[in-house]
Amino acid sequence: MRVFIPFILLCVLFLTSCGGNLPSGTYNKTTAKSGPKGLATPNDYAQSTGQGPYAEGGLAHQDESKLNAPPVKVAILLPLSGSKADIGQSLLQAAQLALFDLGAETFELMPADTQGNPALAAQAAQQVIKDGAQLILGPLFLDSVRSVKPIAARANINVIAFSTDWSQAGGNVYLTGFMPFVQVDRITDYAARQGYIRTALISENNTYGNAVERTFISAAGKRGVQVPKIIHVGQARTITPFDLQSLKSANIDSVLIAVNGQDAANISKAMSDYGMPSSMIKRLGTGLWDDEMLARNPYLDGAWFSAPAPSQRRRFEENYADLYGIAPPRLATLSYDATALAAVLAKMGTTTKSGAYRPAYNATSLHNPNGFAGIDGVFRFNRNGLIERQLSVIEFRNKQMQEIDQAEKRF
Repeated sequence: MRVFIPFILLCVLFLTSCGGNLPSGTYNKTTAKSGPKGLATPNDYAQSTGQGPYAEGGLAHQDESKLNAPPVKVAILLPLSGSKADIGQSLLQAAQLALFDLGAETFELMPADTQGNPALAAQAAQQVIKDGAQLILGPLFLDSVRSVKPIAARANINVIAFSTDWSQAGGNVYLTGFMPFVQVDRITDYAARQGYIRTALISENNTYGNAVERTFISAAGKRGVQVPKIIHVGQARTITPFDLQSLKSANIDSVLIAVNGQDAANISKAMSDYGMPSSMIKRLGTGLWDDEMLARNPYLDGAWFSAPAPSQRRRFEENYADLYGIAPPRLATLSYDATALAAVLAKMGTTTKSGAYRPAYNATSLHNPNGFAGIDGVFRFNRNGLIERQLSVIEFRNKQMQEIDQAEKRF
C-alpha cells in the first residue's frame, strides 16, 4: 500500500512567514526563505486536485530532525545573457518562485550563465562544482547538456536538465523535457477505447517524427489499431495532393498529425478541403499542440491530444504573471518542478558516519518508482534518465482547451 502524506504537511514544514520580493536579474546565488503573500502554494494545488506531495512513497517519510540540515547547494545553469536570455531569465524566475513556495531556509540556489554556449556551459559547470554544488539543474540546450554531462559525472553529481533531446539521457543525466513517447501511447490508447481503430499517421522524417512513428506502431499493435497509411511531410510540413488522395483512399477513421500545432492546423484544413472534415476523420495530436492559441483555430476544433492537465498550470501562470508582470513561457514549469523537487529532496538526505550531510540527490532517490507530483502532474524518472508523466487527454472545444480524460494521480 502506498503511503500519501498530505501536501499540507510539506507546506507546514517548509514555509516560513516572512515576506519579501523576489530578486530579478543575474546574480551569483540566493537563499530563498519565503514567498510573497497571496501566491498559491503547492498546498493550494493539492487542495484543488487531491494530489499528494512532491515525493511519494518512501521518500515522503520525513525525519523532522533533518529540517535544520546543513546548507544544500544546487546550481541552475541557464542562458541568462545573450540571444536566449529571455527564456533563461524566465526559467530562473520560475525556480525562484518554487523556492518561495517551498521556503527552504538552508537551500542555496546558485544560478550560472551559459549564454546558450556549450563551452561556457562547461566552464559554468566546473565553477559551480568547485563552489560546492551537489546537484545541477539545467542546462536547457542539447549541446550544453552534452558538454556538462562528463564534467558532472567526474564529480559524481547528477544533472536534471531541461532538454527534450533524449539522446543525452542516462548515466548521471535526467531529462525533464516533454517527450513524445508517453504522449503517443496515451492518445493512441484513448482513441482506441473510443472506437477509433483505423488511424493514419502524418509526421516528419526526422528524429522526432521517427520516434513518434516507432512508438505509434507499437502502441497501435498492442491495442488492435490498424495503421493503413503513414505519410512523411517535408520540411515545409505541408501535405501534397497525392498524399491527400492516398489518405482519402485508406478508409481511415482518425489521423495522428505529429507536427507543430499551426502546421497541424494547415494540414487539417487541407484534409477538410479535400473532403475529409474532422466530423468524418478524428484529428489526434501530441504535446506539440499544447497551446491555448490553437484552440481558436476552427480546423482543430474537436481534436484530441495528450499533455499535462492545463488547470494547475493556469494557476502557476497567473501567480507568475502577478509577480513578474509577464506571462511565463511554457517551459517555465519544468524549472519550477525541478527546483521544488530539489528543495524537497534536500530535506530527505542522510548523515554519514563522518558527520557530513548528503541530500537525497542519488540515483536511488531520483528513481523512486512511485514518482513525484508537480505542476505538470505526476512524473518519475526511469533508469534510462527519461522522464515519464501521467498525462491527460485534452480536446479543443469551442475555442478552449477542455480536459476530457484526466491523468492518473499515481503510477
